[in-house]
Amino acid sequence: LSICISYKVAKPMRRLSRLMLKLRKLEFEGTEEVSPSMIKEVRNMQITFVALRRALETFSKFVPSTVVRNIVYGGENASRVHVKHRQVTIFFSDIAGFTSITEKLPVQELL
Repeated sequence: LSICISYKVAKPMRRLSRLMLKLRKLEFEGTEEVSPSMIKEVRNMQITFVALRRALETFSKFVPSTVVRNIVYGGENASRVHVKHRQVTIFFSDIAGFTSITEKLPVQELL
């Protein structure tokens, strides 16, 4: 009985471990499918992994992969905001007739 239970825990945990290593490298292919375990605690870890994978995949669509990788690897400066105070000049301008001109143009020409 104990061998059976240990197998039911160890097998999905090994798979989860392999998937976590892939996720750490931001390799999202092949990490979608996780067969739910019969063991509640293992199943909870699997559910959490899937949520983490989705969050990281979505986050990496909007943030450069080097930044995401740095955060995942726990780089010392990864969570710090790098802000520099600078003096800038902003110019606002109104081009006469711009709205009426752009309304007549196809989108491809406008961009």
